[in-house]
Amino acid sequence: MNQFWGDYPVIRSDLHRIQSIILDNAGSGNSELSRALRDFAMRGGKMLRPAFVLLAAYMKEPRGGLFARASAASFNGALPEKIYRIAAAVEMLHMATLIHDDILDDAHTRRGSPALHRRVGSKAAVLMGDLLFSRCFSLVADYATVNSGRQLARSVTHMCSGEIEQARSDRPQELSERVYLRRVTEKTGLLFLLSFHVGAHENGVNGYRLELLRRIGYNVGVGFQIIDDLLDFTGNEQDLGKPIAGDLRQGIYTLPVIAALRKGDTELLQLLTNGGTANDDQRIRRAVTLVDKNGGFAYAREQAARYTARAASAARALPEGEVREAIIDITERLLNRGC
Repeated sequence: MNQFWGDYPVIRSDLHRIQSIILDNAGSGNSELSRALRDFAMRGGKMLRPAFVLLAAYMKEPRGGLFARASAASFNGALPEKIYRIAAAVEMLHMATLIHDDILDDAHTRRGSPALHRRVGSKAAVLMGDLLFSRCFSLVADYATVNSGRQLARSVTHMCSGEIEQARSDRPQELSERVYLRRVTEKTGLLFLLSFHVGAHENGVNGYRLELLRRIGYNVGVGFQIIDDLLDFTGNEQDLGKPIAGDLRQGIYTLPVIAALRKGDTELLQLLTNGGTANDDQRIRRAVTLVDKNGGFAYAREQAARYTARAASAARALPEGEVREAIIDITERLLNRGC
């Protein structure tokens, strides 16, 4: 696990506990496939989704009551065991989608290491992703309420719809920002919303506080994905763990491209519609330059900042305390990773 949660030792410790649950559910034995899946699970990343489950659960009202001064949410006290199990389920769902995405995209790397299908083959990787899906739903069935199970099922349905939509061969001049945002919501926003929802709901957080947490999750998720799409252009391959402009190479047009095309640059449009092969590096480099020149990068940053501001505004309406401050801090840090 990286140092992202270094300022929050309780969350960091909780995430190590969740990672142990994931490893226990990722298959046992010393076969090559079992070792490969456990190695993939150990890469960890930021583990944002399970962390958001935890943060939302820590917003539970103390016995002092909603309006009592003592109701400031803190990291004091252990969470119920089911919260850790459900958080692990959410992360396994995310891991399964990453494995399948890498196969569909024929990605070479993931988080700086070879993509799982490159190590074990696409057929085995698909089955390993399916295993994680099944373990996810098994944990949810054992520990979560029916409400949370339904929320998870709906989220998976929307995520699949988003991936199917993105797989369509769009003509760049016809792809609107509205369509892009719908896909981002389905791919990322709803799973972030789900993370906040299940953490809160399963630990007895309801009413207006639950609605605020759901609002935070949605806006953080959309802002996060916009920055992720921007970093696909502006990051470096070593940090990203995947090739630069990978979406563009596959004919996937994200918000920076959509915004740039609105300026009517005919050269950019021609590069995207009449270009050479997907590996035509010179064409890709020129297209990236024109996306930036036509304000695509700046517009994406503005929109990510807009969603982040909405999330922070909702967070500031939560009861004061270290949990609220952590949510605000993490929300702003996720935006600033794109600067």
